[in-house]
Amino acid sequence: MIESDKIFNLKTKELGNNNFLFVIEIDKIEGRLKEYIDEKLVSICYGPRNIDFETVKKKILNFLLKKKENEKELNDNTILMGAISEFMIHLFLNKMNFKQEFTFKNLEEGSIKKGFDGYYSFDNDSWILESKSGSIKTNGNSHNSKIKEAYSGLKKMLKGETANNPWENAYNHSKVVDSDDSISKKLNQLDINYTNGKFEDIKEQNIIPASTIIYDEKWNEKNDDFINEIDELIKEFDFKQIRLICLNKKSLTNFITYLES
Repeated sequence: MIESDKIFNLKTKELGNNNFLFVIEIDKIEGRLKEYIDEKLVSICYGPRNIDFETVKKKILNFLLKKKENEKELNDNTILMGAISEFMIHLFLNKMNFKQEFTFKNLEEGSIKKGFDGYYSFDNDSWILESKSGSIKTNGNSHNSKIKEAYSGLKKMLKGETANNPWENAYNHSKVVDSDDSISKKLNQLDINYTNGKFEDIKEQNIIPASTIIYDEKWNEKNDDFINEIDELIKEFDFKQIRLICLNKKSLTNFITYLES
């Protein structure tokens, strides 16, 4: 936890029953944060694939640049915002020793990942992630609203109320990253169950709803008032265990600049 504190300016709130809220901040990509991205970029994006660091930087940069319309709209582009925010959440979870059973880069070139934003293992338990993001400039955007949105998204996917089967996608990713056979078998059965109309109850799942707020020029106005609100909000949630992540990020441009360097 100490190293994560230094890299992500981490604040942790214990929510009872071994559940936690993590609040992290990313202002500039430099120092230990840059070194850790350098270390993890390839494995987060492509798993065990034999591909060099500079090529991965180019691939991710090209993918992101295709999603933005012009430089002026960079911090208002929701697809770009979602992808960069999600990458940073994966980076943090890697530092917290959660093991990725998927790749950040989708299996279909140029497309958005279908299903869960992340499927992780930790201490013999499985965890599912849903990440939501927004700009502080947009009315109604807050960590509270984004955590609620992420939780709702997970609940709908588990209940079979979305267009795609999230377990099939998770199974395919597990084979790409050479997950333990027990994990792939479990995901395969969950895929079969889902296809046959047998859905999962969120009460039986370990979940990670994550929220990212982009502050831009309002960076100095951020505060921790939302922490107590989220503490109250999750009393409405069902789960086996929960880890909540709230990321305060200054801008999107610093990650683009990093990839261009």
